Amino acid sequence: MKTIAAEQALLPTGWRNDVTIRINDDGHIADIIDTEAPADHRVGVILPALSNVHSHSFQRAMAGHAEQRSAARQSAVEEVARLAAQPALLCDAAAARAAHVEAQDGVSVR
Repeated sequence: MKTIAAEQALLPTGWRNDVTIRINDDGHIADIIDTEAPADHRVGVILPALSNVHSHSFQRAMAGHAEQRSAARQSAVEEVARLAAQPALLCDAAAARAAHVEAQDGVSVR
């Protein structure tokens, strides 16, 4: 088990001063102690990890629409611009669900 002592920590209940966080062998928080105790690491401030909610769902909605040229559209760039002007395409429910799963699980759903 590893421990981290923090002068300040942002916890679900708000900011707390002088806490020690115990991390189990699996890397999960095992316990948070309200007082600074001997620790493996000392930090000034500790924050929860931020979620990566970056998404390319708009690209998923456009997939397959810009691969072929036609007489009316001379380039893929023009096709992408045409599709981007149609917000309904970007709100496709299937694409949104896939992007949500991707963000939650960190895997790509195609």
